[in-house]
Amino acid sequence: MHGIGQLLRRAYYKALEHSSQTVKPFDLTTRQAAAIREIAAQGNMSQVELGAAIGMEPANVHGLVERLKKKGLISAERDLENPRRMRLLLTAQGAGLVEPLNMAKQVSEDLALRHLDAGERERLCQLLAKMIS
Repeated sequence: MHGIGQLLRRAYYKALEHSSQTVKPFDLTTRQAAAIREIAAQGNMSQVELGAAIGMEPANVHGLVERLKKKGLISAERDLENPRRMRLLLTAQGAGLVEPLNMAKQVSEDLALRHLDAGERERLCQLLAKMIS
């Protein structure tokens, strides 16, 4: 039997493969898609908050944000409470991708978990959440 690290890594790469394929038609990476979905869910957020929400290192978030701004999917404005901080917002174009990206995420998850029944899926999510808490 394989060790837990190897099994988790293989499952991660398989899930990433599915996710990459489902966001490919949008010309986005999986992290870019996650960022758009997260900004939509939060309404607006700082780069630090975005990085924490999508599990991305702070040093890498700036590049992700710049690429999304260049694509016209997000914008940034000064935080009224802290003018040194920028708040990230979806543009109309970015907001238009939220529902299709949510559907793509569901397709990706269904593909990744297709060999598990509903109870197994729920239990797996509970166990993984417990591992990372």
